[in-house]
Amino acid sequence: MAGQPQRQVTDAALRYLSRREYTACELRQRLNGRGAESAAIEETLLYLRERAYQSDARASESHIRQRLCSAPRGRALIRQELEARGIDAELAERLLDEHYPPQTERALLKRLLDKETAPSPANTEQARRFGQKLLRRFTAKGFERSMLMEELANILPLPPQYMD
Repeated sequence: MAGQPQRQVTDAALRYLSRREYTACELRQRLNGRGAESAAIEETLLYLRERAYQSDARASESHIRQRLCSAPRGRALIRQELEARGIDAELAERLLDEHYPPQTERALLKRLLDKETAPSPANTEQARRFGQKLLRRFTAKGFERSMLMEELANILPLPPQYMD
């Protein structure tokens, strides 16, 4: 694509956007990987933004919706994913507050924890190990530790301090 007309760079970007929403950063990386010149990439991104063909907010909203539906994650991990896709922290936080508020995160966490089978109340050691396992798993999925501890206290037959 190096030295190719601006139109080819724009056409390539439009083909990417016809499949899914991309952030400007992602498009820049893809077009750069195809050998497009920086000036042509920036001109294309401006053209796409001016015509609302590309929007970082729309790409972020799409990512948040996808994470809520098919691959549930906590707000912290989704925030990291958005920032890795080139979304600035302020926009990421605003969109998370709008589309995935903390009460929605808590409801999702409760639903996910309800699917888990807690050990019998008589076996404290087994309950402790189970709680630690859930704590590790859901912390890795981006759920806040304090929220997890509160919700685990509702399903496990032992005080939260036993899970540390």
